[in-house]
Amino acid sequence: MQYRLSNFTALLLVLAYPWLLKLFYLGNINQISVTVGYLAFALVLATPVLGIIFAVKQRYQFSSSADQRRSFALLMISTIPSVFCLIGIILYMFNLNSFELPLYYTVVALALIWIKTANTIPAPAKYYSPKLRVAHGITSLLLLVFIGFHLVNHLGANLGGDAHISLMDGFRKYYRHPLVEVLLVGLFSVQLITGWILARTFISQSSDGYRTLQVATGLILMVFISTHIIAVIGLARFYLEIDPNWDWLVYSPGLLKDGWNVRLISHYFVGVIALILHLGLGLRIVLINHGKERLAKILLGLTFITAIVIAIAIMRPLLLAS
Repeated sequence: MQYRLSNFTALLLVLAYPWLLKLFYLGNINQISVTVGYLAFALVLATPVLGIIFAVKQRYQFSSSADQRRSFALLMISTIPSVFCLIGIILYMFNLNSFELPLYYTVVALALIWIKTANTIPAPAKYYSPKLRVAHGITSLLLLVFIGFHLVNHLGANLGGDAHISLMDGFRKYYRHPLVEVLLVGLFSVQLITGWILARTFISQSSDGYRTLQVATGLILMVFISTHIIAVIGLARFYLEIDPNWDWLVYSPGLLKDGWNVRLISHYFVGVIALILHLGLGLRIVLINHGKERLAKILLGLTFITAIVIAIAIMRPLLLAS
């Protein structure tokens, strides 16, 4: 009965997600109460969080293949902010904006059909090996250099848009080099492929809360990174032929007062937190394997706090510019 209630709550949030964003937007432009708008946005942020919490509760032990499928669906709910962005970006590029909600609900309906009818989720044992995990870790470390610059660039916006652009121009001398760009796309591709195989492996097994959170943040990053690459390279640089810089990020009327752009707030906020948490959870495993369990627990707590602080610091100038 408890699981049915949590599953039903998660489904309601998924179905309401686009409309909750709509209420948030209407509150920002004073069409409805601001309080109602922010309550709606609280539910927007609660959607991925509750998806993970419900998945954690159900993944300690699988009693049937249905449990396995439901837990996977709950984990995928954590990706909703980025999934909704991805759908919007792709349809925008094909001038099919009016199909956004039908496509979104079609995806939800197909997921429900799969939960009811599919077989188990077999682990891709023939692809998984310890070397795969090592490759995932090494490419993560290499990408950390670029990610670090990227986060510093966004944090620099707290000093103003000019500071953001100045930092970006300096960093782009390195990562916009054609060879470096190809390398970055290749590294991200390796991350996505190895990450999916690892996720499939652990999705097929019952697990504790730490492992479930690691899988959830990994899934969020897969969709977040894919969406980010398509938005920056596909939408901005090739389709719109504009520079994806600070001016593009805060283009009038900004994130808060545009009915389409409001989705980017939860997309960025959840994505940044997932990124930092995923790294912290990976470090936790390394420390535990070296007998540093107490240190691992302390660092994970600090990672969680750091993730929220950095996410807020990145979003602050974007929201104030709206």
